[in-house]
Amino acid sequence: PDGARLVRICGLCHPDGSEISFSPGDIEKLLKGKKDVEHNLADAMYEQMLFRNKAYKELFRALEAGETPILFHCSGGKDRTGVAAMLILLALGASDETICQDFVRTNVCRRPELEKIWAAHAEEIEAHPEQKQFYQGIAGVHPESAPFVLDTIRKEYGTTDAYLEAEYGLTPARLMRNNGCFFRKFLSLYLTLYQMFRNIRSSMESMTLRAGIFRNQSSMGLHLPVFI
Repeated sequence: PDGARLVRICGLCHPDGSEISFSPGDIEKLLKGKKDVEHNLADAMYEQMLFRNKAYKELFRALEAGETPILFHCSGGKDRTGVAAMLILLALGASDETICQDFVRTNVCRRPELEKIWAAHAEEIEAHPEQKQFYQGIAGVHPESAPFVLDTIRKEYGTTDAYLEAEYGLTPARLMRNNGCFFRKFLSLYLTLYQMFRNIRSSMESMTLRAGIFRNQSSMGLHLPVFI
């Protein structure tokens, strides 16, 4: 639509800035020699997203500049998008409980996809019940990933305020100003758009950019169409 700006930035990159393609070599680099057991790959992905993430830096820049409303997403709408949503709520001063509850709503919105993948692998799950959790991570999210993200931030920086300042330049003074002005006004709009996108994403495999409807082309990047 007129006035919209599309920003495409990869939300999951190697330290050198190259996009992670989930090839065997990329997965090996992410795992850092660990075996992919007990959600190690998912944990490695989330940890990688949290630091030096250019997509999230642009997201916070746009939010602070008032370039709203914003629709942000990734190919699955749950991992890179989910962490971005967690960080926004973190900057707004939301409690850990609220942040984790919002993250887990992915499994509510994507229940049809979860049921579908479980049904497709029913025999495998019957023989190995632990595989149900594995496939939940493919079509949905693991609830423990949200506290893992928050714990990882605090382990690296000590406090979430220190993290937000170091990674995104959001000093306590800027956070206070933004929370009092823009961010607070943005919260209700963000939650509406975010929930709307999750609902749309859970029922459609692709969308078309016609009359303001966005087509998801299964990109590995984080898209920030900014509707001004």
